[in-house]
Amino acid sequence: MRKTKLATAVSLAIAGSAGMLNTAQAVNVNPDGLGEVLLYPYYSVRNNQDTLVTVTNTTADVKAVKVRFLDGQNTKEVLDFNLYLSPFDVWTGVVTATENGARLTTPDNSCTVPAIPEDGVEFRNFEFDEPAEGVDTSLDRTREGHLEIIEMGVVTDSPSFAPAMAATHNGDGVPNDCSVLEQAWSGGGVWRGDGNVNIELNPGGLFGHGLVMNVSQGAAYAYQATALDNFFFFDPDFGFPFHTDPGTLLPGLQTADTVSTVFVSQQGATNVPTVVNSTWVNGLDATSSVLMHNAVMNYFVTNESIGAGTDWVITFPTKRFHIQTAIPTPPFTETFTADGACEPVGLAIWNREERAQTGGLDFSPQPPGGNALCWETNVITFNNSSVLGSALELNVDTSSVGPDGWMRLSFVNSIDDDHQLASLEGNTFFGLPAIGFATQEYVNGVDQAGVLINYGGMFDHAFSRQISGSGT
Repeated sequence: MRKTKLATAVSLAIAGSAGMLNTAQAVNVNPDGLGEVLLYPYYSVRNNQDTLVTVTNTTADVKAVKVRFLDGQNTKEVLDFNLYLSPFDVWTGVVTATENGARLTTPDNSCTVPAIPEDGVEFRNFEFDEPAEGVDTSLDRTREGHLEIIEMGVVTDSPSFAPAMAATHNGDGVPNDCSVLEQAWSGGGVWRGDGNVNIELNPGGLFGHGLVMNVSQGAAYAYQATALDNFFFFDPDFGFPFHTDPGTLLPGLQTADTVSTVFVSQQGATNVPTVVNSTWVNGLDATSSVLMHNAVMNYFVTNESIGAGTDWVITFPTKRFHIQTAIPTPPFTETFTADGACEPVGLAIWNREERAQTGGLDFSPQPPGGNALCWETNVITFNNSSVLGSALELNVDTSSVGPDGWMRLSFVNSIDDDHQLASLEGNTFFGLPAIGFATQEYVNGVDQAGVLINYGGMFDHAFSRQISGSGT
C-alpha cells in the first residue's frame, strides 16, 4: 500500500473515533516496553521454583512506585509496599517458598516503605474470604499469582524536606537515608496527611522482567512485563493525585485515564493498520480495552523422546474489578463462586503439518459448564506435562493430532457474544483483557560427566483483536 493511503487511513480512524484525541493523553500498551504501569502475568514458588522480579527506572528522576503482589485465584492482595527508585536505579526482589506460603526477600538497597527486613517479608492472607469466596483461604494460596507495579509520581526536594536526596544512591551505591521516607509516612509525617507533597509529574520510563526459576530442573522462564503508558490523567492545576500510603489499594488499574488508544493491524479485508481512540465511563474500562483480545495463540511441544513439556499462562489483570459486584460488568460475565468466575473459551488445535483435531477439545478437569478459564491467573498444560506444577492448572489432551503443534484459544464465538466492551463512541471491543506467555521444558537428565542437561524457554503469546465501530 502507498504511504499516503496508510497515513490517510490512520488519520481518519483517529478523527472518527474520539474527535482527534491526542494519543499522548490516552492509556495504551507501549510496544517498546516502557511505561508508568508494569503488569507481570505470573509468579510462583510451587514445584521447587523461585521467582525473580526486576523493575528499572530509565530516567534521571526519583520515582515513587507501588508494588503489589496478587493471588492467582481471585486477585486478592498478598503484599503491597511503596518503592522509591533512585535515578537509573534497578530494584530486584525474589519470591521463595516458606513452610506454609511465600516470602519476598531482596538483596537490593533501594528504599522501600515499610523497609523489607533482611530475612524478607511473608505474604499475607488477610484479604482472603472478604467477602466470603468459598475457596481456599490458607497461606498456600499466596504461592502463585501475578503482580503489578504502578508509578505514583516523581519525588522532588524542597528547602525543608529532601526525600529525593534521601532516596538517591550515593558513591557507595546505597541510598543516602531511607529513614527520611519512612518518617514521612509515620505518625504526623509530611506524607501522612497529603501524599502529594513533593510529588510532581514526569511519568513513564519504567521497564521490568520476571524470571521463574527451577534450579533443580536447570530451567528458567523469563518474560518482559507488559507496559502501560499515559496511564493517568494529568491536570497541571492539581498535580499528581496518587501518591498513597504504603499498604493501600490505590492507585490501581481502575484509576487510569478515561481515554485509550489501541493500534490494530488486522482490521478489515484490506489489512490497513488502524488507530482506535476511545473514551470510557471510567478508567477501569480504559485499562481493560487496551488489553482486550479475541484470541491467544502459541505453540506446544510434549514429545516424550526429548522430555518436552509445555504450559501456557493466561492472566486477566483487571478481572477482579469487573466481578466485585452482584452483577459483573463487561466484558466479564460471571461472579466469583467456589468454582471461580468461569468465562467460556473455544479451543482449536493443529499439529505442525496442518492436521486439525478430530472431535471436540476439552479441558480436564472439566470446568463447570464446559471449557472455561475460571481464575485470574490460569495455567494450561498440554498432555499432563505440568511444567510449572500449578495448582490452577487445566490440561489439554492433543492425542488426536500428536504431541507437537499450536493452539488458538478464543474468547469470542458465534454463539456467545457476551465478551464485549463498548466505548462512548460505539467502538465495541470483543474478547477479554489478557496477558501471558508459554513455557517449554526439555528434561534430558545428566550426561556421562554428571552435568545436568535440562533446559527451558519462554515464548510470548500471539494475540489477535476484534474491534468494530466508528473507529474502525
